[in-house]
Amino acid sequence: MFTNQVGLSILFYSQYGSRRFMYYLYSIRKEDFTNENLANRYTDEAMAGLLIKVTDVMGYSYKIGNHYIPQDLAIELPQDDVEGKKTNGKSGATYQIKQDTYLEKIVELRAYTDFLALFGQSQNGLAQIEGRAKFYLFPYPFRFFGSKRVMGQLEVVPSISPFVNYSKFDDKSKYVNLNTIADYRFELVEKRFLTMGLHLEAFKWQHKNSPVSISLYGIVDYNLTQTNFGTEEQPDEVTIKALKYGGGIHLNVKRFNNFGFNYKFEYSGFNYLDFNGEAKLEDENKKTKLPSWIPVAKHEAEIFYHPNGNPNQAIFTRLITYNDAGKSNNQAFYQFQFGYKFSIGSRTVKQVSE
Repeated sequence: MFTNQVGLSILFYSQYGSRRFMYYLYSIRKEDFTNENLANRYTDEAMAGLLIKVTDVMGYSYKIGNHYIPQDLAIELPQDDVEGKKTNGKSGATYQIKQDTYLEKIVELRAYTDFLALFGQSQNGLAQIEGRAKFYLFPYPFRFFGSKRVMGQLEVVPSISPFVNYSKFDDKSKYVNLNTIADYRFELVEKRFLTMGLHLEAFKWQHKNSPVSISLYGIVDYNLTQTNFGTEEQPDEVTIKALKYGGGIHLNVKRFNNFGFNYKFEYSGFNYLDFNGEAKLEDENKKTKLPSWIPVAKHEAEIFYHPNGNPNQAIFTRLITYNDAGKSNNQAFYQFQFGYKFSIGSRTVKQVSE
């Protein structure tokens, strides 16, 4: 038996497939060797250095418009040949992979609520909706630091994900009070009702024999918060805008195929000064009341479960903490979310033998 330790990218298979090799693991012997010389020659130790070029075992061709990226897709080749025999020794077998949707992107939707808001412990969104679409850029795996077998694989800029989040706040607590911004500036971050941005996965490491993957990412998003210059009966709403950018680390752990854990640590900052020019947001000296930079340290831990092992659906619970990382401020707020997520256009692949 031979196996590979670094994943194969169909996107660059024609260019790089001939450079990938499968390594010897072990042999299944149906009978003992009677020739002592052959028995010594074909031991596992003697064959440990054998390699098989991947392109000698499998080829890949595609039609125009069907060169998709089945990320993390495992395909098992049938044992029958084109004549239905239980071996491929006499003739090769050709299999066609058909795709009904665009695999370059997977759309994930979430709907959830915040327990802390339901019980009146926080001013987080009562109901929230989140959408994310994943586009693959360079999902080509490399040997990690040149290791051939044991160190796993590394991907550089494998994907980018646009996302949007909408939060529904209680009508009495959704506004930011600008008169207290000097002391409670973190309220601008806490009461964002709309967030739109991009999540760029810069580096990703994983090993085929390990349920753990680690990635470094960058993030940039545009945020909206509301303030009210009128009364509760006759509101005069003004939308406060901000640009956030930063980076973080993402740890993903899977238990079998139906249960997993995500942890993210992110350091970023919010710029309010350069994106708000309304006169109502200025003080008596014609200067904006909004801060120019709010550094934030964010921790996020999520546990999810796929009912019936279906990767397109999951029930999840997520705890998020936001801490003001400024030198003179230690404000923080927390979110404890519970909800449901499902995917649209997720890897629906058919295998048809010819």
